[in-house]
Amino acid sequence: MQLRCELWNDCIFVNVSGDAQPLQEWLFPMLKRTRNYDFSKLRWAGKLDFELKANWKLVYENYMEGYHVFAVHPKLLKFAPMNVRWSGEWTEQVFYNDYIFPAPAEGRGDGLPRYPNLPDEDARRGLWFLCFPHFAAEVYPDQFTLLVSYPLASDKTREELHVFLIGDAADSEEYRLPRDALIAMWDDLNREDIGMLELLQLGRLSPAYDGGRRSPHWEAPTHDFGRRVIENIISK
Repeated sequence: MQLRCELWNDCIFVNVSGDAQPLQEWLFPMLKRTRNYDFSKLRWAGKLDFELKANWKLVYENYMEGYHVFAVHPKLLKFAPMNVRWSGEWTEQVFYNDYIFPAPAEGRGDGLPRYPNLPDEDARRGLWFLCFPHFAAEVYPDQFTLLVSYPLASDKTREELHVFLIGDAADSEEYRLPRDALIAMWDDLNREDIGMLELLQLGRLSPAYDGGRRSPHWEAPTHDFGRRVIENIISK
């Protein structure tokens, strides 16, 4: 059986149905916003695995919105306070969000090589994308981190986080300590989310659950994600 496959920066994309648009077109809204970043310098540095008792869509909704940061992620809040955040937006099939952080910190821009020739503003920028339905990536001055969630059941998800760093930072002894700190940062951050996501899943089983309420300011793109999922299910 032949399947359509394309490769981008060591990531393999498989289109089982054979009717997806060309990969470069699908990724274009992300690539346009990251044209100052030389992804050819990236090398795979490590992987984290998580398994959680929650639906895969909750993982991506959590990834997209920054509204929960003040209540769940104390270190991330210190790094990038709520006043530098916004809700993000969709461009075609790609969700985008970003912020300008006040200063580099361990795990985000400190102690590791950066993309060459970054403009000053991008040297303090964090960006994240969701290419619908489930290719999510975060870009910081020193890394490219990929998130993919695989549904195991309606209430169970396996999450993979792949970290790419620039050049020798990916595997050399010289950068071992800041590399380990970066991977530990991602591990801590994701584990802070797991308990909340599992409670959200349990809450949906309550007879009192009526669909919930969303913040018009913070969660409009998250609402749009749900709409896209439903429209894709109906269209099949």
